[in-house]
Amino acid sequence: MKFGFLGLSALALLSACGKGDVDLKNASVDDVVKATVTSKTINPGQWTVSTEVLSVDMPGMPAEASQMKDAMTKAMIGKKNLSESCVTKEQAEKPPAEMFSGKGAASCSFDKFSIDNGEMNAIMKCAGPNGSPGSMTMKMQGQYGGDSYDISSEMTMSGMPGGPAGAAMTIKSRSTGKRTGECKAG
Repeated sequence: MKFGFLGLSALALLSACGKGDVDLKNASVDDVVKATVTSKTINPGQWTVSTEVLSVDMPGMPAEASQMKDAMTKAMIGKKNLSESCVTKEQAEKPPAEMFSGKGAASCSFDKFSIDNGEMNAIMKCAGPNGSPGSMTMKMQGQYGGDSYDISSEMTMSGMPGGPAGAAMTIKSRSTGKRTGECKAG
């Protein structure tokens, strides 16, 4: 099952700097999109984003897979992924919700989604795409503003195709973004 950090970054941008508070429970992605469509996302300009994996836990992995687990954990933990991008005025004026509901995306819904007074809190659950086994739950919490955000997440995947029965993976990460000025030329 392919669940990446794209969802985390998209949700951080989607929830950043709401003009109106939102507090939804048992909501579809479309419900969240409708509730946040008039929300201001982030301010346009040059952005630097950092994502870091804080921990990886793989309960239920068989002992014979411990070397693979150790290598994978070592390769992921503590590595910061830095990126820079220009957010145009047009991009900043609309929530990037289409990143959640693209073609072939897993079936997702929110147990909880709230943005209130600079705080964001969400629990999103996704089933495997096209009826495939597996599921993903992502819990996200943090602070946001038009010029920055700091979101912690915990993503748990279970029932991964090709994985051992009963195995799961939980990845805790942190994503921060900061507007650094006007977009660079070119």
